[in-house]
Amino acid sequence: MTDPLRPALSRLWSSEPDGGMSLQLSATIEGREHALLTVLADPRDEALWVALQVDDACVQIPLEALRKALEVAAEDVHSAEWFARQDADGSDV
Repeated sequence: MTDPLRPALSRLWSSEPDGGMSLQLSATIEGREHALLTVLADPRDEALWVALQVDDACVQIPLEALRKALEVAAEDVHSAEWFARQDADGSDV
């Protein structure tokens, strides 16, 4: 397994063909710019969606669902080392 890449990120505002705006998060990897995700608004109801490229498909998820997942992750996602420390601290009681 290869180590994950953690490149610097850049934001790019883009005009959409219908006159709207989107926001793209991208990174330069091995000298090439790669779009990581794009936030766009649905023209029917202005709902915000996050578009991600998965293999050959563009997958869109609601921005609110991603926001909620990130909030939960900030509180509850930890490394194995963190859990081991918690177990060790609990065994001292």
